[in-house]
Order: sequence, then C-alpha cells, then structure tokens
Amino acid sequence: MLLRAEHRGQSELRGLTELACKVSRRCCLQRGDCSRIQISMSNLIREATSNDAAGLASLIREAFADVARRFGLTPENCPTHPSNCQAFWIERELAEGCRYWILEDDSLAVGCISVERVDKDLFHLKRLAVLPASRRRGFGEALVRHVLGVAEAAGAGCIELHLIADHQGLERWYAKLGFRFTHRSRYEHLPFAVTEMRWTGWPSSQSQVNT
Repeated sequence: MLLRAEHRGQSELRGLTELACKVSRRCCLQRGDCSRIQISMSNLIREATSNDAAGLASLIREAFADVARRFGLTPENCPTHPSNCQAFWIERELAEGCRYWILEDDSLAVGCISVERVDKDLFHLKRLAVLPASRRRGFGEALVRHVLGVAEAAGAGCIELHLIADHQGLERWYAKLGFRFTHRSRYEHLPFAVTEMRWTGWPSSQSQVNT
C-alpha cells in the first residue's frame, strides 16, 4: 500500500510539473519571452548567446557525426555539413540575427536548435541536434515545438526545414510533428539531394495541418 501510494504521489507530481511547464510556456509566449523555459524538473530550454558558440559547435559536431558516417560525408566533399560545425559559424549566424536554443538536462547541454527569419512570414528551422546518449527521450520534439511557439508568437505564417532526401526516417519523424513535404532539390555544392518540408499548422494559417 505504501509503495502504491508513493507511486501515485510521484505520478501526480509529474502531472503537476508537466501542467506547470505548459502554463509557464504559454505565459512566456504571450509575453514574448521565449529565452528560458522549464520543460521538466531537470530539463531547461534556454536561448543561447555568443558565449555558447564553442559549446554549441561541439554539440552539433557530435550529434551529426553519425549522419556524416551514414551518408559518407566528409570535410572534403561536404564542408558545410553540421558535422564540421565551428564556433565561428555560430557566432556569425548569431550576429546575423539567427537565434539558437539549448536544451539542458541536469545542467548539461544535450541538444540545440536554431531558427532564422527569412522574411515577414517565413522562418527557417535548422541545426536540430541531440547528443546520441540523450536521444529517444523527447528532447528533439521539445526543441521543435519550442521553436514553433517562438515562430507563432512572432507572427510567422510558415516554417520550413531542409534535410538529406535519403534520410527517410527523419522525414517521417518530422511528418509526425506536422511538417509536410514540399519538394526535392539538387545543389551543386552538396553531394546529396535535399528535401524541403514546411509547417503551416497554426490555427491562423490558411492551410491548417492536424497533428
């Protein structure tokens, strides 16, 4: 009975924590403050600064290393792939107005994401990265949904992303989150075809997507 009551108490605490996090996130979005959001008792999404550039570059390189191996990407045949990310890339993007968020687990950076405003209505999502040891815990989805909230609060009508066309598992994962395939393209500087996906699922959008 004691163990059952303790388990029930832990479940109620988790439920209350999740509810508090949702309320906190909604309030932050309404205030336009998306720089620091608690998503659980041990996880935090915070906006990155230039002081995080070196750590972000290291995290991104490690997170994309398995992708580079899988598709045979090297610094020679694909120097701009995230597996080759350098701190000055991050610093340059931040200076140009790109925004990064870091997901911390017990104060350790385990994931990140970036978004860039292309024009008034269009945002570009990129650099979604979660360290291999921290995957399958919902961190990637939490980061994507955070950026969707940021874009919605900023009045975006659409958010796009690009991925390796042959990375079908990742395409299916984004599709489950509500992104839809638009087209595939080839670029001279890349050794692979690129798939573009878009999200237009906010209630105010003309093309609402049910997720």
